[in-house]
Formats: sequence, structure tokens, C-alpha cells
Amino acid sequence: MEIKAEEISQIIRDQIKDYEKKVEVSETGSVLSVGDGIARVYGIEKAMAMEMVEFPGGIFGLCLNLEEDNVGVAIMGDDSHIREGDVVKRTGRIAQVPVGAAVLGRVIDAVGNPIDGKGPINATEFSRIEVVAPGVIARQSVDQPVQIGLKAIDAMVPIGRGQRELIIGDRQIGKTAIAVDAIINQKGTGIKCIYVAVGQKASSVAAVVRKLEEHGAMEHTIVVAATASDPAAMQYLAPFAGCTMGEYYRDPFQNIGSRWTLGIGLGYQLVTTSKVTWDVDAGLAYQRTSFDDVVEGEPSSADTPALMLGTRYDNELTGWMDFFFDFSFFVVNEESGTYTQHLVTGFEFDLIGDFDFDISLVWDRIQDPRQDSNGDFPQKDDFRTIFGIGYSF
Repeated sequence: MEIKAEEISQIIRDQIKDYEKKVEVSETGSVLSVGDGIARVYGIEKAMAMEMVEFPGGIFGLCLNLEEDNVGVAIMGDDSHIREGDVVKRTGRIAQVPVGAAVLGRVIDAVGNPIDGKGPINATEFSRIEVVAPGVIARQSVDQPVQIGLKAIDAMVPIGRGQRELIIGDRQIGKTAIAVDAIINQKGTGIKCIYVAVGQKASSVAAVVRKLEEHGAMEHTIVVAATASDPAAMQYLAPFAGCTMGEYYRDPFQNIGSRWTLGIGLGYQLVTTSKVTWDVDAGLAYQRTSFDDVVEGEPSSADTPALMLGTRYDNELTGWMDFFFDFSFFVVNEESGTYTQHLVTGFEFDLIGDFDFDISLVWDRIQDPRQDSNGDFPQKDDFRTIFGIGYSF
């Protein structure tokens, strides 16, 4: 990098002049040089790796090289309007993208901006692009098949959910067609699909999106596009953005490893007949929660006294089938979620003797879930379906 003598003199004068204004100098900087989508910025020595900074005109950049006297920033937009000496502002925000239901069915760029002309994305949840990958031990084995809709592949080369699969071949032989068919075939299965287009023509991406819309597959698909006309930094970031949006559906919803409650209370029977019982209860409890992943320095568990309210309803529908409804509401401290709710409802079927078969729907809700080590807040609601065999004694 070549720095002119007058630029060095100007930097020294600015340091002397603003010696007592260190906070301002650390939060804003100036462009030393710019070219090929990379800007060298002086004065943001407290910038973090992968932090977003703002250039004039609303253009953002990504801090990559943190050197002793300057920061190398990849410009996420058109750099033709950025000049030496322009002011660069720190945002204090690590690169992140919107995730969840708000981006389903949308076409977005590598930083989460909509490019499909359907209006802004009203996302309430965001995830960082650069995160620590789960260890090998923590990863679940591949045990669920995924049907892509092509009989030859499904029969000879079965693909599992969570499995990496590479599609290679010469140009114009149908590689993209296989991927698009696989996305279309997931309609109605609950599987979410992310299509990342890097370096392709915008017209080719538009053709893929149009095909997905014709078959109603955009409802469960996210398209991340960094076309050939986009800066190199956007093309570099696009695969990371797509992975981040997919990891949202992989990670535990409520960041809870275990929770147990010990309480005592009073109950009252509202209805008692030969077939129906309905009870309500209230009391005090002690609750302990262990979290899967927490911010560094914070405790991995929380203890709290709790006020609990609950109700239980049982109805013998037939001689061999019962319906049950069990709901609990807890008022706890903020570290444990402020308010927590637990609902179990379903049916019991008598089998042989004292054995029965249960089908249960479980709903858990936490008003204020604990954020994880990446700074992400998990979902408030978690749903599970349980099938089990019980024994009464």
C-alpha cells in the first residue's frame, strides 16, 4: 500500500489536535485508499472482526483485516462513489442477516436486503453470519431420508437429511434442474430450502424463482442472490448468509438443556363425575433451569422461586379411549424467562391389562428466552408430538 507524505502529516496533525477526543476518533475513521472493492480505513482501531461499518451514501462494509494502523474493509456495494478522506462510522454490529418466517418466500441479497420488489422484510429475529460450528459429538447423525423426486437418484443414491451432496458435471446438462426439482419436491413436507445463487446472471436467477413460484415452492424457500454484477464481497458473503438462515431451523428453539420444578399447593375439583374430572390448583414452587448455550461470563443455570397456577381435565370418551388436558402457568424471575407456560394434551388408548398407548401434543412458551453465546434470542414457543406406552401401577 502506498501512502503519500502529506497524508501521514495530516494523520499526525489530526492525532495531536484530537488528542483528548479519543472516543470520537475510535468510533469514526477516514478512508486512506479504496480500490477493487477494498477500502483501507484509519481511525477505527476498536473495530471488531466481521463488524459492519457505514460509508457515505448508506453503503456498508465488512471489517476483515484488523491491522495495527488500519482496517481492511470489504465494501458491500458500489465503491465508485467512495473517495479518500470520506468518513467511516462504526455500527458496533457484527454482520448478521434476518432469519425465520419473515424471509421465507423472498429473494434477498447477501446482507438480507430484499431484491424481489415485494416490499421490506419485517424481520424480528436476526442471526450472526460468523458463528462457532457445533462439535462433532454434538452433531446428530443422518437418519432421515429426503426424497428429491427423481427416481433414479432416490433409488440408487439415497440422500439423507443433513447430508452434504455435491452435484458436478459439464455446463448445460441439468445440474440446476436437479436442485430445483429437489426444492419443488419438498412442498408439504415441512422441509425448508435455501437456494444460493453466486456469480450467475440476474436473468438466470429470475428464471429459477419464476419456476419455483409456478409450482408453489417459494412458500418454503429462501433465495439468496449475489449475481455476476454484484461486488466480490457480496458474492463471498452469500453462502455464509444462506447457511445462517438454514441454521436457524437447526438450532434448539428455547436454549434449554433441562428444567425441573418442586412445588406445593392447594387444589379444588370443579367437576367430578364417573367420566369427567376437572381440577384447578395454585401454589408456590422452586424452579431450576440449565441452558444449552450462554453468553461468555454469564451463568449456565438459573434458580428462582415461582408462583404456579394449573388445571387438569380428564374425559373418558369411550371404554378404551381417554382425553386429557394439563396446563401449567409459572411466574418466575427474569433470568428464568419471566413467565413460562407448559401444556400437555392428547389421548390415551387402553391396550392390554394396565398398559396404554399415549399420543400427546406438548407446547412450551417462555416470555423472555435466554440469548445464546452468539447473541441470538431463541424462539419463545416450542412444540413437540410424543408417542409412548405407559403402565399403570
